[in-house]
Amino acid sequence: MAQPKTYKIYLRFFDGTDWYYHTLDSNGAYFANISQTELPHAPEGWKELTASWERGYAYQGMFTAFVTPLKFVLEGATILRHLMFTYGIEAECEIWVEKYNTQTFLYETFFKADLDFSTAVSEDDHVSCAVREGGMDAKIKAKEDTLFEYDIDGNPDVHYIKHDGIELQAKLFWHGIPTTTYKGIANTDYPYLSYIDTEGTNLTLQMYDQNGTDFFIFKNKTANPQLVKLNAPYNINMYADPGIGGASTLRLQYREVNLATNAFTGVDYEIDTSGFSLSAGSSHTYIGDDTQTITLPAGRGISVTIRLMSGASTYSNSFFIATVIGLGVSAYIINRYEETYVPCLKAMDVFKYLAKSISEDKLGVSDSSMTIVSTLLETTYNNEIFIMSGDSLRGLVGSKLKTCLTDFFKFCKVTLGASLYYDKLNNEISLEHTDRAYDSTPNPSVSTITKVSKFKSYPFIQEAFVNFKVGCGNFNYDKKTGNENEITNGKDDPFNTSNWLSPLIKIKKDVDYVSPYRYDPHGIEEIRINLAEKKLADASSDNDVFVIHAENDNSNTYTIPETNVTINYHEIFRTPISVGTWEILYIFSPESIYNIMFTPTRSIDNNGKWFRSNFKMNDSNYLRFQVSSKNNANSVKMQTKTGGVVDFDEGADIQISSLCDDGDEYFYPYVFEFETIEPVNIYNLIEAHPFKTIPVQYNGVVYTVFIDSASSKPADRATSSFKCLVAIDNDITDLIR
Repeated sequence: MAQPKTYKIYLRFFDGTDWYYHTLDSNGAYFANISQTELPHAPEGWKELTASWERGYAYQGMFTAFVTPLKFVLEGATILRHLMFTYGIEAECEIWVEKYNTQTFLYETFFKADLDFSTAVSEDDHVSCAVREGGMDAKIKAKEDTLFEYDIDGNPDVHYIKHDGIELQAKLFWHGIPTTTYKGIANTDYPYLSYIDTEGTNLTLQMYDQNGTDFFIFKNKTANPQLVKLNAPYNINMYADPGIGGASTLRLQYREVNLATNAFTGVDYEIDTSGFSLSAGSSHTYIGDDTQTITLPAGRGISVTIRLMSGASTYSNSFFIATVIGLGVSAYIINRYEETYVPCLKAMDVFKYLAKSISEDKLGVSDSSMTIVSTLLETTYNNEIFIMSGDSLRGLVGSKLKTCLTDFFKFCKVTLGASLYYDKLNNEISLEHTDRAYDSTPNPSVSTITKVSKFKSYPFIQEAFVNFKVGCGNFNYDKKTGNENEITNGKDDPFNTSNWLSPLIKIKKDVDYVSPYRYDPHGIEEIRINLAEKKLADASSDNDVFVIHAENDNSNTYTIPETNVTINYHEIFRTPISVGTWEILYIFSPESIYNIMFTPTRSIDNNGKWFRSNFKMNDSNYLRFQVSSKNNANSVKMQTKTGGVVDFDEGADIQISSLCDDGDEYFYPYVFEFETIEPVNIYNLIEAHPFKTIPVQYNGVVYTVFIDSASSKPADRATSSFKCLVAIDNDITDLIR
């Protein structure tokens, strides 16, 4: 009985449903055979083909690379010429090698890779062509930066968030113009007050110049009462006419005006309460600085008036002369923009859209057999992360999301500590925490590697850094043009970029953990306030991508007045403030702020195991906070407390040892590099279990290591080369000798 051949080689392609095999008929003409058909003559050089796997730290996955071109002869050359001159560089052809297993008496996959027709060269007796990583891995590399556009408005997967905003401050200023001019209103003098400016976000008050035409400085333009804190420094000289009947006093007041009737309501607020008694024919200068808080009902305005009174009697302004030497008024308010219902998409759905778009073949057909999973998004964060664009925040009809895999993944990596991996064996793309990429359980595909040579160890510095930035960008909220509002509270926004310094001084490298997606509440509010009504105007933020952490429940309903359509909506997630239980400190309006889960220190914490692994030998040192793009008035950064204890401080140094619990690190920052002649099937070793540890023995000690890179000749397996990271469960003092 003839011994089965060791290897079988096939050239094939997948049409989305079935595998077809490139072959020739009896007349030497090309055809695609649905039946498994072996290539009669192996390409030259295939046994010298070097295959390598490298851990891609951008995604924390394993990627394959083949560097040796193959020479196809006879039938293989004819097949490649047909593909080359029929389909060009996008011709699809996978080389698939099976090896006979003498234990199971079956052929098993030994390796497979795509032919890269952009490198194909046809000569008289052969066609040479390089091989490369194929399938979804290749598509990810080719399309990761490609912008894809997805509907938000009108999307069957659309969700709505009830956006009730954050509390915002505003301060309004009026300047008094020195004058003794009467305004012709009996019993009252209205000092000239000119509106100067507004700092911050004023959504409720309409400002006026009190100038003889308008006899109030502001009105409440909303349907709700507005709390107003007023301040008025004043310097006013009063002269009492000799004809007055007795002593009198200055009545400097805020007087409430009914805007519907243009009449005083009888609600007056005294500014001067000195009570100095002014006798007939004399004068007195009243100086003071008054502060008080009033509640101004809807449909009301405030006038500033000067009157001379004796008891309850008011003298006509013909009986006094009021000379304004100095007078200023400021009004401080806390207000909030009206609720809007923002269309958005779940982060998990965006991940699915991107994976399907990237998997598309040249005809635009997605791989329907591919599984797309993320327990990180669906379970850990319980589908509570929602993504939207600037134009959906504005409420524009036909809003769309424009994004790419690189940006989506970086947001997930920065804020959640995510990793991305495509499992070829199961045709599954997954987004999970980086914990998945460093699985400390042993790889069942390999026994202890004992025959090692050229062993060396050295520091792992590939991912080490000195300077480190984390956040979601730097944004200026106090710029305004025309009637736009500045967002002054934005100066204590904790979500903008913070800069940190590592303890390392022997290397020079900067790392950017700045999310391309925005989650700064003040920036989101700026768009809602300043651009919501500008439906036809373009804005630089329209294509920006924004993220909101919202409640998973969307059982609440709202009927849109314009369309009479009822929608279900999510509430923005906010943990109620409770002293001793949950507190947010050193930020304006902690009750209304949101997206706390995305602050820079929480991003560092979610990547804590990774950072501590890289800095393990500096456990007693710190990541030193340097500066942030925003500083509040006291240069004190936001803190949160749980159970009365500060758990996150956005301006504090972070000790390396506090980044994760002892023993939860992934690895020591050292590399083991070695070769082995043991018969290790790297393809099966890595493809089946890419992230598990393997045991290697050196100087009589067995170490567990994570594969960083590996290479071998699949058909030869004489020597395999490894670079590995030293798992944290080792005793590295054994290396001291």
